[in-house]
Amino acid sequence: MKITEDMINSLNISYVVTGSHTQTHHNREYGYSVDVPALDGTDEDFYYVPKKKGVVRTVTSDYPELTTTTIAERVANNRLAFIRRNDVRTKKESDYYNKDKKFSTEN
Repeated sequence: MKITEDMINSLNISYVVTGSHTQTHHNREYGYSVDVPALDGTDEDFYYVPKKKGVVRTVTSDYPELTTTTIAERVANNRLAFIRRNDVRTKKESDYYNKDKKFSTEN
């Protein structure tokens, strides 16, 4: 997404932060193949306006393999695991309550 002057002003953005891996990695995610360094300084540069305004900050990418696709896959997998686990728990609970129970009387 290209960051515009209007976006910076209307959202009161002080800094635009990008990871160091984003600036050097050409094919960040599946289906996304933009030559980021080649766009630097052109109108097509996603960070053209924030760079011009001097509000871009770069942080070191400690986990360059961590992309939005990876995060979305993790969330989806964890949700599926949660659903499966709760299905098993629900069945066990239902089986417990539907069993014939015998109660002893107190004297």
